[in-house]
Amino acid sequence: MLLIIYFLVSFVIIINALEISVQDEKQLRDGLMIGSEKDLVLKIEKGIIEISKELEIQHNYKSLSIRGIEVVNDNVEKKYIQFRNFEYHAAVKEGSTKNNCIELYGEVEIIGSEFYSSPSSCIDGIINYHGNNVNSIVISTSYFDGAYYDNCLSIQGSEFTSIEFSIFERGASYENHDGGGAIRIKKSNVNISDCQFKDNFSLKKGGALSIYDTSFSANNINFVNSTALEKGSLIYMHSSEFHSAYISNINCKDSGNINNINDKDLRGLIASVEGYSTLIIDNLYGENLYGGSKSGAFTLNQQSVIEVR
Repeated sequence: MLLIIYFLVSFVIIINALEISVQDEKQLRDGLMIGSEKDLVLKIEKGIIEISKELEIQHNYKSLSIRGIEVVNDNVEKKYIQFRNFEYHAAVKEGSTKNNCIELYGEVEIIGSEFYSSPSSCIDGIINYHGNNVNSIVISTSYFDGAYYDNCLSIQGSEFTSIEFSIFERGASYENHDGGGAIRIKKSNVNISDCQFKDNFSLKKGGALSIYDTSFSANNINFVNSTALEKGSLIYMHSSEFHSAYISNINCKDSGNINNINDKDLRGLIASVEGYSTLIIDNLYGENLYGGSKSGAFTLNQQSVIEVR
């Protein structure tokens, strides 16, 4: 299969770096063969570079950045990147201090791609997306594997997010108190459809999804073995102002809370909804859900609302 990577974004601007101009695959490979402990910047001179076979990065650069085309629309700078049929494997780095393996900004599209974490690669997550309240991220037919070590995807400030026909597996949230083993979302507008969440875990809340101050909708979602030690094994939702979420056609099994089950504030084997959030659930099926004899399927506080149809 031909791997096509569209470089339409400037990730980072680095001063006093080794900068190499790239116009085709050969120049890209030659640039990556240069041994250097400096910051390496590959400046893409055209919008599309077709990669005919596996691309391997072996040298220990201080950092590697890819700079490309910038597009300006309506006086707002837009930076674009598209991953198509792209495969990413995080390197094992003992003592890594990076919070996230990949930081993304601007307009982002991920299609038919795969992202794999590994132990000790990053502290928190595989991908952290910053929309800055004006940009969007679209993901389809892609796969994310947190390796029981990292959160799969974090999204903040996205003007619009669409995630469809994708799989999120083995995501985990340990150090981050906001939870979200698979996906963590803040101050965004998000729609998720036809996706599967399997074997995701949070030490705190939101075994699969943690949602903060976000307008959210989801349809045709399967949750399998989603676990939170404290709140919301499938979903944790909190809003400081009024926000609503609508989810429909949800199947969940082998999921629940496995800690503090006798504490009334640490339950919600399906969802915990807090603050000024409203969660509407239409057509929910659950099987083999666990949480102890005193744990409920849902928890609420303040002015939060849950409606199950």
